[in-house]
Formats: sequence, C-alpha cells, structure tokens
Amino acid sequence: MKYRFAKPDGYDLRSSLRCLSMAGKDPTRLRLPRSGVRKVCWIGEELCRLTIGAGQSEIVVQVEGAELSESEVRLMLALDDQPDVPLEVEDPLRQLSPRIRRFRLGRVPWIYEAVVQTILHQRVSGSEAGHNWYRLCRRWGESWDGLFSVPSPKRLLAISSADFASCGIEQKRMLPIREAAFRIRPYLSPETAPEEIGETMLACRGIGVWTEQYVRGHFLGDADAVPLGDYALPKTVSYFFEQNPKGTDEDMLRLLEPYRGNRFRILNWLEWAGAGPPRRGARLPHGSML
Repeated sequence: MKYRFAKPDGYDLRSSLRCLSMAGKDPTRLRLPRSGVRKVCWIGEELCRLTIGAGQSEIVVQVEGAELSESEVRLMLALDDQPDVPLEVEDPLRQLSPRIRRFRLGRVPWIYEAVVQTILHQRVSGSEAGHNWYRLCRRWGESWDGLFSVPSPKRLLAISSADFASCGIEQKRMLPIREAAFRIRPYLSPETAPEEIGETMLACRGIGVWTEQYVRGHFLGDADAVPLGDYALPKTVSYFFEQNPKGTDEDMLRLLEPYRGNRFRILNWLEWAGAGPPRRGARLPHGSML
C-alpha cells in the first residue's frame, strides 16, 4: 500500500518523523537519503515495514505487511498538526529560527513500543538506554531485511530476568516493561485520546508522570505534555528565559504557563535549538531525550 501527500510549505520531514523513535542507534529504523526513514514496527499482532521519503513537493509512504489508514499515516507525518504559536513582539522565543518554530509533532500507532522505549530511559543516560534497546531488539525482536522489531508483548512476557540482564536491563526497569507488555495493547487507534492511554500507563507499576507525559508528547503528539522529573528540561527552560542554569520543575512550569496548550511544543523547540546551559561534568540520569 502506498500513500502520497502534498508537502506543506515549510514542512521538515526529519523533525516530523522524530516521533518514530528515541534511540540514536535503533535497530528498528534505517535512515535513508534526504531525511527518509525505513521502520519496522508492530501494528496489532502484525509486523509492518514503513518506507518514508519526500521530494520537493510530495511525501511518499509505503506500508508493507499490515494495514494503516490514510488518517493514521497523516497523524504519523504530522500533516495536520498546527505548529504556529502566537508570540508577543518581545517574546524571547522569537530569537529561535523560524524553521524550528515550524517543526511539527507526529503521532504513532505503536504505543506499546513507545512505552517500552521510554521505560528504558528511566534512571539511566540516553546512551545506555540506547544500548539496552539495541540489544533487546536484536536478540528478541523479529527480523525484516536487516531491521529488527521490538519483541512482541508475548515474547517479552516469556523473556527471563537473566535474559533482560543480558541486555543490561535491571529489575527496576524490567518489571514496568513486563507490566506494559501485559496491560498496554500494541496498537493505538486514531480515536484514542492521549489522556486515555495516559491513564492506562499510570495504572502500570513503575510508570510515573515523567514516562506518561514523555510518551504523550514525543510519541502521541500531545502539544501540552510536560515531563516533570527530567534532569535537563528545567535547566534548559530556566536558562533560556532567565539565564538561570539551575532551574527546577517549579521554575519550568511557571515559565511555560503563558504557553499552556503548547508547552511540549516549546520544549521541543528549545531542545532542537540547543538552548540549554553549557554542560559541565557528568550528566546525571535521567537526561532529556527530546
């Protein structure tokens, strides 16, 4: 199945497809020329391969192995997202590149995979979480022409504690991953609200507000999600708006309040712009993965 869409003015494929994954070295994904991507994922109980590319005026998506509706593909590409945020003349966000301020937030239907990836980033660095993800998928996922999927929920529930440990995943992250495999359905319909899936996530042991809000913002395109408890985000926000490199969650909420409805979008802008304070010394877990 192949879909073709007109490319909106100012559309950036690379940033719009950030919702497809978190890890830099991701065995479920292959980067293609001109910001294209090939991705292997579970759509319900069916393995699916997506190939996405764009030219000057058109975006092309090929779907193999499973079915995705046109509306689901549009959500994934963020074609209907409204990236424009009204800003006052003196708003410091106007300092950011107009290109960054046009970046969009997409939504993927593979919610179970999104939750597993995010749990892996709890309490560890992004680099370590990426290595854990790579090993987990390579050892226990399904292969499709050199790419490897996340293990299916059934497979994850059958993996032993020793198997998780061999991937560098300790018990504190293994337990919520198993819980998610049991409770969270692999496929998310377009009609499901982020709030609904958020309630399901919070009902799982070991999943708190940071994981729930991060999944909603990064993977579900919830423009107002705010991941509290992040190491880097409060410092980034406070440094950008007040030149304070030691911001707290309370500072972040206060500074983002004028942008309620688009707070995750603003966080995304700042992260793309590299607007945080200069890094000194080791990075503490868990850092920002936006």
